[in-house]
Amino acid sequence: MMQIDYTPMMCLMAAVPVALMFLLMLGCHWGVSGAAAVSMLASVAVGVFFYRAELPLISVEAAKGIWSALGILIVIWPAILIYEVTAQAGAFDAIRSAIAHVSPNRLLQILAIGWIFASFLQGVTGFGVPVAVIAPLLMAMGLRPVWAIVVPLLGQAWGNTFGTLAAAWDALAQQVSLDAAVLSRTALWAAVFLFVVNLLTGIFICLIYGGATAVKKGLPAVLLVSIIQGGGEVLLSQYNTALCCFLPSCLSLCAVFVLGRTQLYREPWSLAASPMMDTSAPQPEQRATTHKLTFHQAILPYYVLTVLTLAVLLIPPVHTYFGSCSVSLSFGQTRTALGLVDEAVEHFSPIVPFTNSGFFLLVAAVTGYVFFCRKGCYCRDSAQKILNGLLHKAIPASVSIITLVVMARIMSGSGQILALAQGTAAIAGGIYSILAPFVGMLGTFVTGSNVSSNVLFSQFQQGISDILGKDTAIILAAQTAGASLGSIISPSKLILGTTAAGIIGQEDDVLKKVLPFTLISCLLLGALTQLLA
Repeated sequence: MMQIDYTPMMCLMAAVPVALMFLLMLGCHWGVSGAAAVSMLASVAVGVFFYRAELPLISVEAAKGIWSALGILIVIWPAILIYEVTAQAGAFDAIRSAIAHVSPNRLLQILAIGWIFASFLQGVTGFGVPVAVIAPLLMAMGLRPVWAIVVPLLGQAWGNTFGTLAAAWDALAQQVSLDAAVLSRTALWAAVFLFVVNLLTGIFICLIYGGATAVKKGLPAVLLVSIIQGGGEVLLSQYNTALCCFLPSCLSLCAVFVLGRTQLYREPWSLAASPMMDTSAPQPEQRATTHKLTFHQAILPYYVLTVLTLAVLLIPPVHTYFGSCSVSLSFGQTRTALGLVDEAVEHFSPIVPFTNSGFFLLVAAVTGYVFFCRKGCYCRDSAQKILNGLLHKAIPASVSIITLVVMARIMSGSGQILALAQGTAAIAGGIYSILAPFVGMLGTFVTGSNVSSNVLFSQFQQGISDILGKDTAIILAAQTAGASLGSIISPSKLILGTTAAGIIGQEDDVLKKVLPFTLISCLLLGALTQLLA
């Protein structure tokens, strides 16, 4: 990896766009859209005046960002569409009612939807789908919109590295030069770190629902589910990384039905004073059950989504056939005046439309719409309402995401992200291991993707581990585990959550609630990394 000696001032200036994003969202209560636009302009100014990146380079990186954003948007639009199709059919009422019958224990219901079902969706799809799907379900159960976003943001995080059939892990493996034994150790330690994140997630969801009382009540379920999910991922990481998140998530879904019949959770239990619950809204038990659908009928689009995803991605002949079509752009080489080179690429960020999560979501949404039409679930103007809901939610989210990804590309192409990482390593020195997961988290925050964070920083983390004499497997495991945690505070996922919940512009409220958990968990991973590396 190219090494450029950046001055302390340049390293400091590289932090300006990211710091500005945090300041505007947390200090000034801006939404992501405005904060991202200002931060993007700041990244351009820093790139031009401090990193001597000429305007042609900025233009090329902006074009790359727009193309990369398209890969995200083709997931977000169908994800919102499947929500609108399901919501207009009244299917969420049927799903909520069925979950209430699994167990009358409100805490177990929240864990089942916000953590376990979110993990399942992350294992098979990812790309923010769990947040978009789960937030409306939790609102239907009586959660306040902000908390309905917080819970799936936490619930999906542990599955980011090996979720989406290990897309982020594959990105890391492709970036580093490691023999099979070291790569296997890296997968093992990454799974161990994520096991810790998984356990903390379950405990924290209980804590925010009802403090120590809820933790005591939910701990048996949390321990069992965490052993299945986190422990299962540790075991499978040594055999099949593509399935080591998905299969344990499936098993945990089965486990929650068993838990609902145990003595601990078969009796009604809830906390009226829980800050998560909207006490002014009718609770699920009080609402009229006018839906026409059974649980399995209501969840049909997600059955289609799961079966189609598994069939296309796991059956080699099918995957080969559907993956034969791809679309990409070519870009020439760019170079800053300081010597940072971004090599020419003939096929930049290929989009394989028929193996993309967006395709699976679109097919599932269309199938669901046809099925719900035949069941008589829609009114005369339901199609118009679905379209209006899609446009109302997707257009603002799309503008924000394009702005964010363009900013990330400009920061990367001009050398700002590399300078951030180098400055961090220079300051930290011997205690760099503590900060290794924070670098991964920063990458996901800036780019919105665990995959992108691993692409940006894996080689750098490997180089630093060699220079400092650290265990490369541990450092790289901390990189991708930290990147998974970064998905909790990723602006693109915040936008997706507020969009699905209908509270666009309140991203700062969500960020304030998830940031403490993210930072504390990342610090714990850093301490473990320092101890082990």
